[in-house]
Amino acid sequence: MTPQTDFIALYRELGIDPACSPDAFKRAYRRRVSELHPDRSQEGAGGEEALKSLNLGYAAALEFFHVHGRFPGAPVVTVPRAPSPVPEAPPVELDGDIDARTMPGPRPPQRARRWLSVTLAALAVLVVGMQFAGSDPATADAPVRTQARFDARPTATVAVTAPQAMLEIGMPARDALDALGAPTDTAEDGRLWHYGPSWVRLACREVVDWYSSPLKPLGHAPMHPDAPATDDTPRGCTELDPAMLRRG
Repeated sequence: MTPQTDFIALYRELGIDPACSPDAFKRAYRRRVSELHPDRSQEGAGGEEALKSLNLGYAAALEFFHVHGRFPGAPVVTVPRAPSPVPEAPPVELDGDIDARTMPGPRPPQRARRWLSVTLAALAVLVVGMQFAGSDPATADAPVRTQARFDARPTATVAVTAPQAMLEIGMPARDALDALGAPTDTAEDGRLWHYGPSWVRLACREVVDWYSSPLKPLGHAPMHPDAPATDDTPRGCTELDPAMLRRG
């Protein structure tokens, strides 16, 4: 932008107001350039000077707009600033001799305090009722002796969990039956035991392959054995019925 730019004359030549939008400013500029084009204007050298001056003023006005967000001479638009947040008061530590009711600040409503008292009383009645419901009717009139009797003989509850199955290649069929229980059904002359979507394949009364479905897993056994299943197992062996293995 040069200090010699006469923006008032520029706006008058373009027929616009300094408060116009950038699109309106550019349209007015293009229209004036087309009017000063040498093919249309008969002014000769004077038209070229007018076009050069117009280009300089156009560039200066756009540069001013990019810096200030408005064209030269347009009113300045001020955006009101948001009020600063009020800082919170620091917490007040109460001394033992000061009554909290004498401190400034909002006090809880009377209805809220009454509701809190009623709730606490109801909880106390519920706890006492549960204690009487769990005591022996014959000794309900002597709660102290009953409590002393139970305290004198403390008992401990020990959770007993059954061992989880862990299948292995070569595991005897009897051990697999003891670990997994009876199958839902068998196939392939007793060589394939079904446990819902899971199954166990045997050959000569030994585990050779299995599939542990997530829907009904076979204990802690992996989904498939690590060793690949082979198809060279002897076919002359006879498999026993799982019911017979359970009884034998």
